[in-house]
Amino acid sequence: MSRALTLVITRDVNSRYRGFLRSAMAEIASGIYVSTQLNSDARDRLYEVIREWHETLNSGSITMIWRDKDAAADIGIRCLGTTQKDFCDVDGFLLTRKKK
Repeated sequence: MSRALTLVITRDVNSRYRGFLRSAMAEIASGIYVSTQLNSDARDRLYEVIREWHETLNSGSITMIWRDKDAAADIGIRCLGTTQKDFCDVDGFLLTRKKK
């Protein structure tokens, strides 16, 4: 299994997320976590735990980004909660725009 850079950005989340994410990733700035050591199975498991918590707590927002050769611009994105941006695939390029 290949490993690629994984980035998780959190905003206005419960402290349990921070402790959990710090156990698997480096917190490079407040609410921003990065790892080059997660394979796809570990990344999926990490996301499932976060998703389950988010369904229960229903607060804050979390965005996970990683290299995905099958996605637009080779970037996989998963979002929980409210985001300030929409992501669009335009001819293979990943673009963002402010939500209306």
